[in-house]
Amino acid sequence: MVLYHRTARTALVLNPTGSHLWDRLGTPAALPDLAAALREKFPALSVEDARKDVAAFLDELTRHGAIVRA
Repeated sequence: MVLYHRTARTALVLNPTGSHLWDRLGTPAALPDLAAALREKFPALSVEDARKDVAAFLDELTRHGAIVRA
């Protein structure tokens, strides 16, 4: 999946995990909810690693202007 920011004229390529999380952002979701969704898809992933991965993903989306945190 590729996210394109028309105003900034930048693109952000998402891997399958990022695409899964992006789809979940169709409705507002808190970090713990997204981490739980990630663990559903990857049960071997620890809670701590899921939270770190989701936090990094959200930071990247915020930095690229793809999302605005509430």
